[in-house]
Amino acid sequence: MAAALLATYPVLLVTDARFVDGLYFENFLEAGRFDIVEGLFASTSMHIWAWMMRPLSGVAGGGYFFRAAEFLSILTLSASILFTTGRMGGLALSERLGLAVLAGVYPVYSSAMMSSTVIYYLPTALFFAAWAIYFSNAMTDKSRPWTEALLLAVLFISFIHNSLLVFQYALLLTLFLVKSGGLDRIWNLRLAGQFALRHAHMILLPPIFFATRLLLLPPSGIYAHHNTLLFDPARNLKSMAVLGFNAIARNLAEAGTWALPVLIAIGLAVYVLRPRLQDAYWRKTMFLAVLGGILTLAALFPYGAVGKGGVPLKSFGMRYAAQMGLGLGLMLLAWVRSLPGVGEKGRTIVLVLLILLVGRVSFGDQLLWQGRWAKDMATIRVLSRLPLPPPGTVLLWDDGWKIGGEAYRSFELSWLMREAWGHESWIGMYKGDRTIAEFAQRREDRAELRDQYLLSEFVANGCSATLRLTSTIPETSHQYLGWQYLTKRFFEPREEMDAWLERLLTIEIGPQECGTVPI
Repeated sequence: MAAALLATYPVLLVTDARFVDGLYFENFLEAGRFDIVEGLFASTSMHIWAWMMRPLSGVAGGGYFFRAAEFLSILTLSASILFTTGRMGGLALSERLGLAVLAGVYPVYSSAMMSSTVIYYLPTALFFAAWAIYFSNAMTDKSRPWTEALLLAVLFISFIHNSLLVFQYALLLTLFLVKSGGLDRIWNLRLAGQFALRHAHMILLPPIFFATRLLLLPPSGIYAHHNTLLFDPARNLKSMAVLGFNAIARNLAEAGTWALPVLIAIGLAVYVLRPRLQDAYWRKTMFLAVLGGILTLAALFPYGAVGKGGVPLKSFGMRYAAQMGLGLGLMLLAWVRSLPGVGEKGRTIVLVLLILLVGRVSFGDQLLWQGRWAKDMATIRVLSRLPLPPPGTVLLWDDGWKIGGEAYRSFELSWLMREAWGHESWIGMYKGDRTIAEFAQRREDRAELRDQYLLSEFVANGCSATLRLTSTIPETSHQYLGWQYLTKRFFEPREEMDAWLERLLTIEIGPQECGTVPI
C-alpha cells in the first residue's frame, strides 16, 4: 500500500512549487510575518493551525514540511481504511487493500501540490485514524475510557476542518449498520435507540465543538463571514451536483474512457436486479454500494450547504472533495464484486487495473501543476529583463497560456512581480480575481490588504497597462512540461535550466492608460 502511494505521489514530495494559498502562507512564514498568518486563520476561527505553524516562522522551505505532512496524511487515511475494513469482516484482503489504495490515489489529492491543503488533509487523517480505533473498540464492545477520551480529543481537533462535522454522522450511521447486521435494520427504532445511548458522546461531539469554538474563538477580520451557511435549495443542490460530477464522473472518465462511469452504473444495476439478494456475498456487495453512496453524499453536503461546489476539475478547489475518496472506493469495489463470472483473482486484477488508471490521473495532475510552476518561473525570468513600469501602475494580465483550471490571484501576480523586480510597487489583476473597483472600495481594510497582497510600496498613480503573456514553445502537454522541469532541475546545470525557462514564453507590457483606474 505504501509503495503504491509513493509511486503515485513522487512529484508531491520533491516539488519546489508554490501555488495560490500555499504560496501565500509559505511567503509570509519565510518572511517571519506570523502576524499575517495568525490573523488569517483567526478570521475563520482556525487559530490552532496558526499555532501549529508558528515553529516554521522565519524558516525557509516550509512547503516541504507541509507536503510531507500531506503525504503522511494520505497514507494514514489509507491505513485507517485498511484497518477498519478488517474489523467489518466479509471482505478478502485483496479487496480491503484495493479499497484503501483506491481511496488514497483518488485524483483530488493532487491538490496537495498547493501545500496549504495540509489544513484539509491532516485533520482528515486524524479523523479517520481516530475513527478506525473507535470502530474497532465498538465492534468488540469493550469499554476503554482513557482511549475514548483521547479519541474524542483527536476528533475535536479534526473538526477544525468543518466538513468533518457532517462526516461524523455518516460514520456513525456506518457503525450502526455494521453492528445491527445490514441495511434492513436501518428502520429498527429499538436498535437505533440503544445505539444512540451507547454512542451519545459521539453524537453530541460536533455541536459541542461548534458551540465551544463560537464562544472561545469567534471569527473576526475580513474573512469572518467566509463559508457561511446558505439556504437556497436550488443553489445548494447545484453546488453538490457540479462538485460531484467534476470530482467523480470526470475523474473516472479521464482515468479510462467516457464509458467507464456508464459501465459502473450498468454493473451496479445488473447486480441490484439479480434475484440473489439473500446470498451473503451479494448482500455485502449491496451494502458496500449503498454505503459508498451515503458517504459520498456526506462528503458533498457541506460544500452544497455553503453554495461552494462549482469548482473547475483541474483546480485547487478539488480539495473540497477530500472526503470523497472512501465513498468512491466503496462504489468501485461494489462494481468489481458485481461483475458476473469473475472470481477472486479476477476481481484482484480488475482492482489493480482501476488503481493504475486512477493513479495515473493523480500522477498526471501533479505533473500538470509542476508545468504551471515552470511557467511561473519562466515568467519571473522574463519579467526581470523588462523595463520596470512606473511604480503604482495596475497591470492587467492578459494570459494567453493557461495551465490548469486555476486563475491567478492578485497576490500571486504581486509575488511574481516582486521576485522579478525586487519591489512591491505594482498590483496585478487577472480574470477571476477581485476587480480594481472592489479593491478600491474596501477602504477600511486597505492597510490589511496591502500586507496580504504584497503591496507595501504600492501608491496608485491612476494608470494601468496591459501585460500580455504568450507561449513560444510548440504545443505540448502540460504534464510533459512539468516532467521537463523536474528532469532539468535535478539533472542539468542551473544555467541550462534558466536558459530553457527564458525560451518558454514572451511578455509585452503595453502603454499606460491613465485616469481610468478607480483607486
